[in-house]
Amino acid sequence: MNPPDNDSSLRPALLAWQVSPPADPGFRSAILARIEEAREWADLTWAGYLGRHPLAWVLALGAVAAGAGALGLGAGARHSAADRERVLASYVAAIDVRAMEP
Repeated sequence: MNPPDNDSSLRPALLAWQVSPPADPGFRSAILARIEEAREWADLTWAGYLGRHPLAWVLALGAVAAGAGALGLGAGARHSAADRERVLASYVAAIDVRAMEP
């Protein structure tokens, strides 16, 4: 995009433009409240943080426990199946038809 050759018509409009937002009577008190809230968060201990968010932490711990339980259940099932196969193979090997007395 090429700049205009003559910007003399734009200059007076920009010089005359002024922004005058409406005054907010609660601006100062809102800023002070945000500063105070930031100070409270800065002084917050780990226990205090957990106390402010109990539901989120209970849900997070529940999800971790459920995930660990599911992983443990799967690992246990695989281990049990491997043990069963080993016991069955040992049992079948121990039964020797030729060694049995008639």
